[in-house]
Amino acid sequence: MDTRLTKNAVKKLELRDIVLHSSSFSRNKDYEPLLYPLSIKKENGLQVKTEEICFLDDENNEVPLLRIYVNLETRGIGSYPSDEMEDKEIELFKIDAIYRIDYLIKKHLSDEEIKEFSKFNAVHNTWPFWRQHVYSVTNNARLPQIVIPFFFAAPDSRKKKRTKRHRVSKKKPV
Repeated sequence: MDTRLTKNAVKKLELRDIVLHSSSFSRNKDYEPLLYPLSIKKENGLQVKTEEICFLDDENNEVPLLRIYVNLETRGIGSYPSDEMEDKEIELFKIDAIYRIDYLIKKHLSDEEIKEFSKFNAVHNTWPFWRQHVYSVTNNARLPQIVIPFFFAAPDSRKKKRTKRHRVSKKKPV
């Protein structure tokens, strides 16, 4: 993540709305959590798509928006004892949601700013909604709880320049 580009974009945008655009839940028809309290591992997915659009306000002024779609997915994977020696891993359930986030464009953004902003900030803005959604779906479906961790940014792949550090001595009061 390029924090410089992200910070520039933050100054040029204003969050307007976060909408659950679509969601789905599916369960393996043979999975019965009460009969098979197996350990569940999770697999996650994330995709981000952006588009710039314009609307006309009540006075026929153009209102430019950056619209970002954040597609999040989690799958519960479990293993059932099979007739063979090895356990067989299968998808027990899948939850996904697409959130649409609208940002008012106050100043022109470069393509690089949009890319960096959407990779981090849009996902970060959506993350609490996603965590609550997964919690609610698993609870309502009587599935084992899947904990979605706090969101954190992936470390920047670029090497940072280290500055030379000097030790500063402090005098103790007498």
